[in-house]
Amino acid sequence: TGIVIENNYFHDFTLPTSFTGAVGICGDVGTVVSHNYFKDGAREAVGYSKSIGLRIEYNVFDEMMTKTEDFGAVYNCGAVEHKDNIIY
Repeated sequence: TGIVIENNYFHDFTLPTSFTGAVGICGDVGTVVSHNYFKDGAREAVGYSKSIGLRIEYNVFDEMMTKTEDFGAVYNCGAVEHKDNIIY
């Protein structure tokens, strides 16, 4: 909890689609992902499983999900807990 990830450039995380760990960031409770640039990702740029107090804001997503059809740039990984989230 309390992890802040900001002002970074994530690129070329294009592992084979059979590898489920090809994710830019895996957030958790209280994570802040802000002002980052994600480019050329095979799967999601930001994935999260516990979405309580999560902030994903002011990020740029460029050429994401080039090797799959089943994800989004921001993907909730089946999260069932949702409270106090900000995603824009």
